[in-house]
Amino acid sequence: MGSITGSVLAAFVLTSLQEFLRFLKDYRLLIYPIILILFMLFRPQGILGMKELSFVRCWEKAVEFAKKFHLKRKKSDA
Repeated sequence: MGSITGSVLAAFVLTSLQEFLRFLKDYRLLIYPIILILFMLFRPQGILGMKELSFVRCWEKAVEFAKKFHLKRKKSDA
């Protein structure tokens, strides 16, 4: 199927989209399904496909980036 992270992200995006379109009153009942259909046509594999977001992996990349940035900054200060 897809990824758990993509499912959670899609639920958040679709719920937010409904609330964002609320100001359109009855037109949102026309626009929301059109957006869903377009999304299914252009992204049938889902928002993330088979990719999973991992907090641990993101944290490791952030730490690695911070170390590189810190080393570059030290060299430029010297």
